[in-house]
Amino acid sequence: MEHWGYIAIFFASLMEGETALITGSFMAHRGYFVLPKVIMVSLAATLIIDWSYFVIGRKHGRKFLQTRPRLEAKLNHVTTWIEKYPVLLMIFYRFLYGIRIPLTIAFGLSTYSALRFGMLSFVGILLWVGCYVFVGYFFGAIIEANLTMIKHYELAVAGIILLTSLGVFYFVKKRNLKKLDEVGSADGVQKTDEN
Repeated sequence: MEHWGYIAIFFASLMEGETALITGSFMAHRGYFVLPKVIMVSLAATLIIDWSYFVIGRKHGRKFLQTRPRLEAKLNHVTTWIEKYPVLLMIFYRFLYGIRIPLTIAFGLSTYSALRFGMLSFVGILLWVGCYVFVGYFFGAIIEANLTMIKHYELAVAGIILLTSLGVFYFVKKRNLKKLDEVGSADGVQKTDEN
């Protein structure tokens, strides 16, 4: 299970990093995984996915966006955030669930160097990984302290953590995207009024 578990954490981190980290850290606390390996696998997957979107923005940004008009509308809005708060966003974009892909592509489209993005995003990714590893590991400790029969239910608890995390992050993503759509619509109406 351990070998395939790390592979599952890697691919889950590419899609839903928070869920993979929380579940993997909980399972590490229960002894199924080694915590440093969970951290390294998640860190590697996160770096790969974030750099992929950065490179897409840098090399193929406008062409990539031409076939994705909704993403382009979101990107136009987050670009103004990058102009106002470049360092903060480069460090904390990972915590902005639901809009980090447009942000990462926008960084690629921006004039900021790959080195600057790389250094600041690495700091941000370390913070992000640390926070979610702490949540999963701490949650495992709380459950262990309060349930004497945890051995019989730990896989069920891991499943509940996984499903709850997916639900929470799905809700947050939808809410953030809705807000971004509303702001984009308001900007479009304002531009129409100005013309």
